[in-house]
Amino acid sequence: MKLQFLAVFMLLTSLGFSQERGNKGKAYAFWGYNRAWFSHSDISFSGDNYNFLLENVHAKDRQSDICIKYLKPDNLTLPQTNIRLGYFIDDHFSIGLNVDHMKYVVQPEQTVLMSGNINTGGPFDGSYQKTDRVISEDFLKFEHTDGLNYINTEIKYHGKIANIIPGKISLEGFAGSGLGVMFPKTNSTLMGGERADKFHVAGGGVHLTTGLNLIFFEHLTLQAEVKSGYIRMWDILTTNNDSDRAQQSILFVEPVYLIGYQFYLKK
Repeated sequence: MKLQFLAVFMLLTSLGFSQERGNKGKAYAFWGYNRAWFSHSDISFSGDNYNFLLENVHAKDRQSDICIKYLKPDNLTLPQTNIRLGYFIDDHFSIGLNVDHMKYVVQPEQTVLMSGNINTGGPFDGSYQKTDRVISEDFLKFEHTDGLNYINTEIKYHGKIANIIPGKISLEGFAGSGLGVMFPKTNSTLMGGERADKFHVAGGGVHLTTGLNLIFFEHLTLQAEVKSGYIRMWDILTTNNDSDRAQQSILFVEPVYLIGYQFYLKK
């Protein structure tokens, strides 16, 4: 009995006094998935013989069913995915490079207010002043579905919340901010024109982020975060005609769930 008590005491003592290395010099890599919610947006369209504004346009993300086919390398970006790469410059601050692959789909058949002029010789010619316009398929299809790609860098502050099992399982919180460029592949058809569907640097964005990391044995990590921000795109491709462009601003909220690995670059 005394030997059993001594063994338990020694185990608890070793756990209580186990020393963990700090974060400084640690790198990380994460992969995960997101949801996204977008504010209503005013979208302006301009080109040869037309210039008009659609007000208060509603859009949603596009979720994909959970499927094992997305584990294939060719299919990794079909759902709404996220990449996180970073490095701890000290025990509390990290710098990171991220790719947020969201999807943005203007909902068809909604009615919006339209202002401006169209003089292309087609069925939509006219002058409009806050006129009701149904976003029908023959008038407009507008999606950033491959996707609304936000390539960004950020700095985050990390703080330990709890050593759940010292040296084995810990909980960490973080908060930060960042900025980046918008690199969407916009799937768009406008007034019966030829479809646009190619990657293009269209604007920029800024964001705030906060979340939690559940860390196992100082390396394997489950991360949950919420990112919110502002996107401004002033050079969106709408057709294959170089003169056709759109502009819009969007507020977004993006919950993200990731799995990753942390490791020391320095011994």
